[in-house]
Amino acid sequence: MTTARIVVVLTAAMTLAACEPAAEEAGLFLSPDRSSFDGAAERVVLKIRAFEVGGKPAGGVVRLTAPVGHFIGGDQAVLTDGFATATYACSPEEEAACAGTVRLAAEWAALHATTQVSIASALVVAPVDWEVVSTHSLSPLFAIASAGDGTAWAVGDRGAVLHLVGRQWNVVPSGVYVALRAVAIDLNGAPVIVGDDGVLLRQVDGALQQLPFPGKDSYRAVAVDSHGEVHVGSAKGILSTIVGDSIQPKLDLRTPILAMASQGDEVWATGDGMLARYAAAQWMNLPMPLTARLAVAQSGREGLWLGGEREGATSTSGVIVAGPSPGWRTTALPEPVFAFTEVPGVAERFALTSTKLYRQLGDAKWEAIVVPARATAMTSRSRGDLVLVGPPGFSLLRTP
Repeated sequence: MTTARIVVVLTAAMTLAACEPAAEEAGLFLSPDRSSFDGAAERVVLKIRAFEVGGKPAGGVVRLTAPVGHFIGGDQAVLTDGFATATYACSPEEEAACAGTVRLAAEWAALHATTQVSIASALVVAPVDWEVVSTHSLSPLFAIASAGDGTAWAVGDRGAVLHLVGRQWNVVPSGVYVALRAVAIDLNGAPVIVGDDGVLLRQVDGALQQLPFPGKDSYRAVAVDSHGEVHVGSAKGILSTIVGDSIQPKLDLRTPILAMASQGDEVWATGDGMLARYAAAQWMNLPMPLTARLAVAQSGREGLWLGGEREGATSTSGVIVAGPSPGWRTTALPEPVFAFTEVPGVAERFALTSTKLYRQLGDAKWEAIVVPARATAMTSRSRGDLVLVGPPGFSLLRTP
């Protein structure tokens, strides 16, 4: 049987101004919120927001269109206080055109918004066979992120910055010699890198440049939201937003920020017993879904994925947390989780521990697979691709 997997690959909200409206403008926004697999097809829940002139939440009916598939419950959504939801489904068993990228559209008050989903026709994945590739670096690597153009950026100790193009690693001068702890990708596909001693690097005219921030607070996490705003989390527990060439502290959680991830126009931050969310231009401290030290945050098709460890009476185990809608769901693993990634185009997820790599296909149980060497970070650049990095000099590539 052929099954459908729908994967959000791009969120593109368009209005007359093609951006968040000013107070005097009206606006319409359409974005994927979450998806769920029912055994034959996957359904995508869409978020709809609309504002009247002056920023007043809109009412009325939003008309939805799609070239293939259908909207469950009809092609119209009714706005309540400026918000509405709709559910889209597309199964290749019903329509042969349900494959590849599908553009969904919304219309309200002569305004239009679009977003895209990508449908994989089958839940079939390749085996995990590894190729050892040299990084040409003597530094251990701590973090890696996919740039969305088929490349990836990795960062590590002693100012190490590496760019993976195809199967070739290129060393990129950083101009710093401190440990670089995290990397995110901005809306232009360029890296944003943070590290010890207040270092924050951005790519300007093809070269990495350091933003001159005062203070010596070390940064542990970074995320870029759908509006292009850069958010950083520090070892002292301060969440800040980068505005131009300045940094603006927003919330002090008084415990180290260990990981951050963007989910559309929202950003999440987590650490040792803490969870915070950035929405509507402000950070909020939230209750933890469980008592744990969560050092991994990753945006996925179904929402947010968190990973880390929790201490029991006699041992420490790993944990994976998914949510927040329709609720937080947890999965236990034998060891603490160091990294997590979801492969684009298929329902395939990986969680990395100190000795093993665990894989989940669809909604099946997590299973351990063999890794020829220890790694500390990983990402996926495209369907079937997987990149693991860690100790100096080597990386593991699984390519389609």
